[in-house]
Amino acid sequence: MKLLAFVLALVLATCATPDAPPPEASLPPLETRADSIAMRIYQAAGGPEVWESVPYLRFNFGAGFDTAAVRPPARRHLWNRMTGDYRLEVPRGDTLYTALFNVNTRQGQVYRDGAPLDSTANAAWLERAYASFINDTYWLLVPTKLFDEGVTRAYVPDSSDARRDVITLTFGGVGLTPGDRYWLYANRETGALDAWGFVLEGNPDAPASFIPRTEVVTLQTPRGPVHLATAHRSRPGRTLYTDALALPDTVAPAVFTDPAVGME
Repeated sequence: MKLLAFVLALVLATCATPDAPPPEASLPPLETRADSIAMRIYQAAGGPEVWESVPYLRFNFGAGFDTAAVRPPARRHLWNRMTGDYRLEVPRGDTLYTALFNVNTRQGQVYRDGAPLDSTANAAWLERAYASFINDTYWLLVPTKLFDEGVTRAYVPDSSDARRDVITLTFGGVGLTPGDRYWLYANRETGALDAWGFVLEGNPDAPASFIPRTEVVTLQTPRGPVHLATAHRSRPGRTLYTDALALPDTVAPAVFTDPAVGME
């Protein structure tokens, strides 16, 4: 599925190292009702004070049908959020592709069962790997992405009700698919993102989706807890998963340079 891309604001803090003191959060001005609702959504997921100090993020991204006994293999992600170094493992049948690259430079090497791809195949796979990074992290981290550069927030009074406030997100020429449009449904009592939907630029006449976020889990960090959804009901009978979540304090440096070094 093709979702919008952002040059992630939190990735751009590349001068720090995982062992450096965590940066102080830079809070955006809240100038509109939509801004205030967006910040409540962000705070319900942990808030910028917590998220800007998280050094590593580990998760899987995959999909499954309720009637299937076994879910298909998932893409496996590991991100050094301070340097931009990234490891993406993509199983394809009996084959494993491992992309070791940097999300800031988009440079790196992709391996097929441990053997490096040639330059042409490597370039194509690096594009796929970056697109997977953008798509998959957005499903997981949408509550933290509302104040990224180029994002415009607007309140939707006709869709809001006693249970939820609704805001839209549009994008000022940023990302891989800047014509996408999103609707976020914030719980009025808790501020948490209950559901979200979108119309993609490739299919602008399609009806907007409505995707409940379920199975929210809590992970602890030195600065406080974060709350992320591990399941997203994309359509009846089908769920997208952003699970196997972890926020490690440290990882072996070789995990970003050696395909033989596992994530776990």
